[in-house]
Amino acid sequence: ELNTQEEEEAEEEAAIEELNTQEEEETTSSSSGEEESEGATEGRVQNVQQVAQKTLRKPNAQITQKALRIPNTQTTQNDLPDFDVITTDSDTASSQYVSYACQFDNNWSAANHPVMYPGDSAQWSPHVLASHSDKYTMWSKGSMSSDGVEMVAEMGDTSILEAELDATKEVGCVVIGRGMLNSETQSQVFDNVVMGPAYHFMSTITMIVPSPDWYSGFYDVNFVNEAKGAWYEKVVISTYPWDAGTEDGDTYSTENSATEPQEFISRFGPSTVPSNGVFLNGDRNDVLPVAMWTCDLRVW
Repeated sequence: ELNTQEEEEAEEEAAIEELNTQEEEETTSSSSGEEESEGATEGRVQNVQQVAQKTLRKPNAQITQKALRIPNTQTTQNDLPDFDVITTDSDTASSQYVSYACQFDNNWSAANHPVMYPGDSAQWSPHVLASHSDKYTMWSKGSMSSDGVEMVAEMGDTSILEAELDATKEVGCVVIGRGMLNSETQSQVFDNVVMGPAYHFMSTITMIVPSPDWYSGFYDVNFVNEAKGAWYEKVVISTYPWDAGTEDGDTYSTENSATEPQEFISRFGPSTVPSNGVFLNGDRNDVLPVAMWTCDLRVW
């Protein structure tokens, strides 16, 4: 054991002497070879950077794609505005019963949505407008379509949705419009929608015809400025195309198979339209609103 310890100490001393010798040699040569040393060091730094780039470039791209592919789709969908709302304040207390005169203006056209636009067959089904409380939702992004919403989105039939609306006390007033051909009519004025202290919200829906299960409208829009406690004087809402998630199909057609299993309601956007680009604008980089709803306050 003593012999082993002595051998280890001897090896350590030899190593120290060798290091001292190397340091002396480096000190002696540093003054004469300073420029060369700096160039070599710079070259080593560049080499390290190049190696780092080569090492990280491909893995980084792969990691980004794998990490973002699914979240990107979700983020894109979540980042899309459900609709665009512009409001004007009034001094009418929200404790009062009021009504709103609402008008629908068509923006779905060959100019705005040129991809596969159905021409003279393009039309809107009868519109459904309803005032309601915050405890009722006609439809919403990420939810499942009710039977009534499915029938509107697929067939333009409002009867089942009307029954659903009549069955709940959370709905105050229901107004049904009429169908309209885009080639003949660009706007429609509805009967006034009555709203009151228990019914601050409004939702609407109308089928995009022809289509598998596509529609437009808005949901759960509050017509009261809650901070002020007053009804809005005017509410202007631009709405986009939506997929009810109940029928397959990626063209303006009505003869399609049912979606099995049923999917969630989703909004069409630049990265969520079918691969054929239906609903995209002329530059194929955006989905423009297909309709505008304007509601003006009428005080009793």
